[in-house]
Amino acid sequence: MANLEVKWDDEARVVRFNTFLGATLKRAKSGLVRAGFVVERQIKKNLSGKRTPGNPYPGWVTTRLRTSVTSQASSDGMIVSIGPNVEYAAIHEFGGRTGRGGKTIIPARPYVKPAWKQSRTKIIDIMRKAVAGKAE
Repeated sequence: MANLEVKWDDEARVVRFNTFLGATLKRAKSGLVRAGFVVERQIKKNLSGKRTPGNPYPGWVTTRLRTSVTSQASSDGMIVSIGPNVEYAAIHEFGGRTGRGGKTIIPARPYVKPAWKQSRTKIIDIMRKAVAGKAE
């Protein structure tokens, strides 16, 4: 592991540097929250509308699944968790066997992973602007 050690004799520079780091971290945390909302909206969009050959997402899903999608920051603001919180969400994302004796097979109909891919450019843009101090 690499270590970084900065030595300054000028106390004022140390204070300014620490202030800069604190402000940058605060902006990055704010950017993470905004990026989480972008992905949350995309997941919900993927779960909306009719399922057609051009729209592989399970648009037939219940309102309960769609409204269970949330984004929430950790207490320190360094992690944002995004996704549904209903018990049957994973079976739609990954597919699998369900029902009595596992006789019902549900095909995978991903809606979370594609949302990450669809939101990638926007997330990068949000984080770049946040760290640079450019409000969106």
